[in-house]
Amino acid sequence: MKKTICTVLTLALLLWLAFALVSCGEKKEGIDYLVLVNKENKLPDDWEQKLEVEIVKNSFGDDVEVEKEACGAYMKLKEALAAENVYIDLDSARRSVAEQQKIWDDFTVKYGEDYTKRYVAVPGYSEHHTGLALDLYLNIDGNDVYENEDMVEYPEIWDKIHEKLAEYGFVLRYLEGKESVTGYGYEPWHIRYVGDAKTAKEITEKGITLEEFLNKLPVTDVTPPADDEAEQETEETEETDETGDGQNPVMNFIGPYASGRARALVEADGMKDAKITIEWSNSAFELRKWEIKGEFDAETLSVTYDDALVTDISYGEDGETETKEVVSETDKGSIIFSDETLSFIWNDELIYTENMEFTWSFTPEE
Repeated sequence: MKKTICTVLTLALLLWLAFALVSCGEKKEGIDYLVLVNKENKLPDDWEQKLEVEIVKNSFGDDVEVEKEACGAYMKLKEALAAENVYIDLDSARRSVAEQQKIWDDFTVKYGEDYTKRYVAVPGYSEHHTGLALDLYLNIDGNDVYENEDMVEYPEIWDKIHEKLAEYGFVLRYLEGKESVTGYGYEPWHIRYVGDAKTAKEITEKGITLEEFLNKLPVTDVTPPADDEAEQETEETEETDETGDGQNPVMNFIGPYASGRARALVEADGMKDAKITIEWSNSAFELRKWEIKGEFDAETLSVTYDDALVTDISYGEDGETETKEVVSETDKGSIIFSDETLSFIWNDELIYTENMEFTWSFTPEE
């Protein structure tokens, strides 16, 4: 009887070991490091379930999620660059579909559906969902440089970074001159992990995009448009507007702008007018607000106004409005846009600064 029991137990143990060995031999299905997610190709439905991420804390103390293998490659890239006195950090990487949906909803409420469609990726169609797309920023002489308009002032540093990418499995995702293929303008800070150095070097050496490497059809709508396309769009819009059924030509300039402590938002108002809100803050508790409306002159790219509403607003420590005092209901001035630099010059009677320049400050949410 004891012999029978021992035999049964032995068989059971052998079966368990065999099952365990088979289970250990099964490799968990991983992700495709060459996955293409863009304006025409959606994130695979099971991607977020398969994705494994690591957390990187940047110099601002923010937690940034990166796909596990891409994170290891990024840390090696960062170390190699630091050895050459080039210092980078991680601004953003993975963004969930739910987070993208919130961005989409917020921008739709704030800027309108047309603006949102032009500058924000549709939820499910952002490469940042993959965890393989990384946005970098620079640290120069101990100072973080993270605003896009500031980072583009260091092309020689980006060249050094780009030279190292392929060695660690990364490619520069949005190449200059390939806007009609990728659907996005040139971004020196946006890199993409493709799984291995061999693939990355092939893509880089050929000077092609991921779309071209995978033989996928190109994206045709470019955001933002190249200068020559923007000029052509403006001309076409002006001709259409004469018929009364085209879009407001100020649409080429809508969005947020900045100038030091001052912020501005340009919006279309009907078929030909512009609405411009400018807030100039002297401290965390005080700001002066201009609410400007006027007809947009498509020939001079300007808005002249003589009835702007100017208000001084003060806030308590809890952020609630404490006082709101109207300074003027008939303020005069002008705003002149530049279609070459996406900026505008502001002249106003109530301010002493002449020719105050505001530059476009929005980062497209790819």
